[in-house]
Amino acid sequence: MMQYIKPLPISSSCYSTTRLQITSTSPPDHLCKLSVDTDLVTMDPRLVTDRRGKRFLPKKRFRKILRNNIDGITRPSLRRLARRGGVIRISADVYPEVRKTVKNRLTEIIRQILLVMESSTTPGHERKVVRTTDVVFALNRMGHTLYGFG
Repeated sequence: MMQYIKPLPISSSCYSTTRLQITSTSPPDHLCKLSVDTDLVTMDPRLVTDRRGKRFLPKKRFRKILRNNIDGITRPSLRRLARRGGVIRISADVYPEVRKTVKNRLTEIIRQILLVMESSTTPGHERKVVRTTDVVFALNRMGHTLYGFG
């Protein structure tokens, strides 16, 4: 015989929990029909209701898959930089090489910035935000003086 479970609400601080009262008779429509061995069920906090009052779990959000972000430096942007530098024509083989060079350069600059941040913090109070002065100091350490930012 199928046992029907009638939920009785219990207040809780973060999740709504429900204590269940098991009945063996045929329940009304508004009661839950579960076959559970325990007497305490935790309701899913993601549960939402539609306009008719029906409860359901919403669809999972699409999580953007992170790919190689260096491809975000597009061909037109590289072409504009080359034009500013005085280049008239660019071979198609140049774009991947420039992307590789930009990635290596950024990796080295970010490594230097992290070293500057670690050396400027007190123990137990590590900073998580990079400031403009950190970038200026890191570029100074690499031999590229930058004026006007700190």
